[in-house]
Amino acid sequence: MKRKAAGSFSRRAFVAGTASGLGAAGPPAQSSSASEEVRREEHPFRHSAWIGCHWQDDCGGEPGARFYAFRNNVALAAAPAKAPIRITADSRYILWVNGVLVGRGPARCFPEKQSYDEYDIGAHLHAGTNWLAILVHQFGVSNGQYLHRARTGVILEGVAEMPSGEKVTLRTDLSWQVRVADWIETGQARLSQHMGCQERYVAGAEPPDWRMPSDSAADKTWVKPFYLGPPGCAPWTGFEPRGLAPMHEEPVRPEAVRWAIEGRNPEDIGHAANLLSLWPAAGFSRINVPQPDADGWVQAAPRESGFVALAFDFGWNHAAYARVDVRGAAGGAIIDSYYAAGFNDAGDPVPLTGFGRPYEGVADRMTVQAGDSAWESYTIRGYRHHVVVIRSNRPLQIRVTALRTHHAVLPNAFESSDEVINGVWRVSDLTLRAGMLDAFVDNNSREQCQWIHDGCVAAMGSWATYGETALWKRGLRQWGDRSFPSSSLYSVAPMDPTFMGILDYTCVWMRSLWEYYEVTLDAATLRECLPALERFVRTLVMRNITSEGLFIQPEGVWIFLDWSALDKRPYSLTLNLMMLRALESAVHVVSICGDTKLAADCAGLAARIRGAIAARFWSHAHRAWLEHIDPSEAVRRTLAARLPDADKDPWQWTAAEPRPLCASHGNALAVLLKLGSPGQQATAAQLVARSLVPGQTEVNRLSPLWTDKIFAALFESGHEKEAVQAFHDWHGKWIAAGAVGWGENWEASANTHTQTCGASANWILSRYILGIQPLKPGFAAAVFQPRPGSITWAEGTVPTLHGNIHVSWKLGGDGRIISDIKAPSGVQISTKNLKQTER
Repeated sequence: MKRKAAGSFSRRAFVAGTASGLGAAGPPAQSSSASEEVRREEHPFRHSAWIGCHWQDDCGGEPGARFYAFRNNVALAAAPAKAPIRITADSRYILWVNGVLVGRGPARCFPEKQSYDEYDIGAHLHAGTNWLAILVHQFGVSNGQYLHRARTGVILEGVAEMPSGEKVTLRTDLSWQVRVADWIETGQARLSQHMGCQERYVAGAEPPDWRMPSDSAADKTWVKPFYLGPPGCAPWTGFEPRGLAPMHEEPVRPEAVRWAIEGRNPEDIGHAANLLSLWPAAGFSRINVPQPDADGWVQAAPRESGFVALAFDFGWNHAAYARVDVRGAAGGAIIDSYYAAGFNDAGDPVPLTGFGRPYEGVADRMTVQAGDSAWESYTIRGYRHHVVVIRSNRPLQIRVTALRTHHAVLPNAFESSDEVINGVWRVSDLTLRAGMLDAFVDNNSREQCQWIHDGCVAAMGSWATYGETALWKRGLRQWGDRSFPSSSLYSVAPMDPTFMGILDYTCVWMRSLWEYYEVTLDAATLRECLPALERFVRTLVMRNITSEGLFIQPEGVWIFLDWSALDKRPYSLTLNLMMLRALESAVHVVSICGDTKLAADCAGLAARIRGAIAARFWSHAHRAWLEHIDPSEAVRRTLAARLPDADKDPWQWTAAEPRPLCASHGNALAVLLKLGSPGQQATAAQLVARSLVPGQTEVNRLSPLWTDKIFAALFESGHEKEAVQAFHDWHGKWIAAGAVGWGENWEASANTHTQTCGASANWILSRYILGIQPLKPGFAAAVFQPRPGSITWAEGTVPTLHGNIHVSWKLGGDGRIISDIKAPSGVQISTKNLKQTER
């Protein structure tokens, strides 16, 4: 992983305060109880304490989003051989040792499984006085990355192992110092409802070199920390390691400056509650676009009481810590940062806006000190274009860079005779890297949420693209950690339980457990998730299968299915087939865990639903499966007894377009589940194929969220030519328009924010174009059966537990496939039906 060197890409910093050793971790006057001491021995922070600025999440003001600075020193007789430490904080931390950035964290987590990070800081320590500094941010509110705990703290523990054999303890205790980091003002303007607040950095207010050793006895702004409790205290009742490699971080420069305007400042630039309200939407004029010098510096000369705005293009919608450097400025100059995925038809960047609420806006501010200043966002921003609005009464120089970050991965090889298909692989790679943070997030720009459905299908694409499964495992475990009283899982983890529970997302999670096991053989994770699966089946599923053998939406639980006009009233075909697929997957999962009774119950429920669907949903007139049928009069009476509007949800009643009688979603699942007779499966597949022909109005729209299921149904049913053509019609249109990431729906612009779920396309390409599918879990046995459609050759690698399978094939003159496959030891490859299918 690339890290920042001392002084590189970091704010100027300063240390003030009394130098004191890292001493005993005992509490203040009140001592810990015997039970606390017992709990201490159960945790990886046995000799440390949680410390904070105050008992609540502030240092004497109103609770809310804030930043806090912690620091302490340690005197060493020599440089240590190594110094392993563990650290975590609530909500987030950045750790420096002697001014060098060591790491950030923790990964998103529930407080009963507080995630911690491990580092060896030995290389950053030396003989003499060493300084540990931590900047902690409290979101102040639950969001898509964090469940608010109403307390702010940090805990660190480690040991410096000296050449002499001596071990010097490193830990958080009352010898540390703390203060409010009031050089960062967050206010109440949120980036979006799923993220934290806008950052407003005041360069002149930050003490210089606070992260470096210095004589700070005269600085009275630093105070003794508050003892919050021992490890295991509420709300952080348990710990677990991150379980992931550190995030990859790479300093990058923009590819170009794309846009420049000038205009006059509004009157309220210094008091705007939401920086997005200052976006120059009108009253500006275009100016010549300046070109950066060899070091990336650009000259900006706003008119008096005016601004200059510049758009810096980073080439794709990456996830990054945004950075702005300024030199030669007058004190008090303002640099406002906005973030855009693309430009509108008028040629102007379109700033990301959160969800359009008055108190939201994806924007930040730096107030410049005289001379040189620098700012780097504390939390990740997702964007392609970083737009800076420079408000200064005299010329200055500005440099915009970024610290690009994502989960550490290297893409597998993939290439074919079809350039659109190759483009699909590349765009999916960029899409994944934009959304691989400490979880698969739905997008990196306005949410950064770990939604179940988005994460599960992104995980399939990530496995195909990189062979990566650690994020997949972490997601499955976190989604299974908490359930609503109904036993439906939280749709976002971690998240406030009042947010929303989407029932069909739990179905996707159950299916994903089996898909994960197929490529990892990780039975331990299945066993860990088994209690949540069993609660869902026994508490929710069993109680909501009607006397007619069909599943019905429970009271107070939402269903989503997709961004489409599906008829979600009971009975819903798509919902029932998602439940059927989940239950049939659960049979395998539960059997691996050894619970034969639950496996038999899941099999019985699945058989009942399968039979009821086959008997009632088929339409001879339409030669397809109906999306909706009405329940019997007896079931309707049961529904009438429910609370009013108990089954309504945000998506069920707002779709403007007509609901299709026969939808692609349900018919695709019917094909994958081999529902009905071969003839019914064939005509259902034809409906799915028609649904992807541009301009069709007889079937519903779909989003990239369903790529894995819709395209798999086409390939599995012999419609590979139509599937490849659909990639051209849908994905190819975006690629031709310059897409650098898949969006949330196909009606959006190709230059929209990046939505990770669309990257499941690479799972389709690996499975059906390269043509390798497992016959046994773990790829102990696999089949080579490509479905090329119009593609004449392909080559690439397919990851397995045993190593990569290297695949190369081409079509011969007789239409047969000529292949060269190199499989690692432990993988047996069989071939099947290698003559190209003609229809």
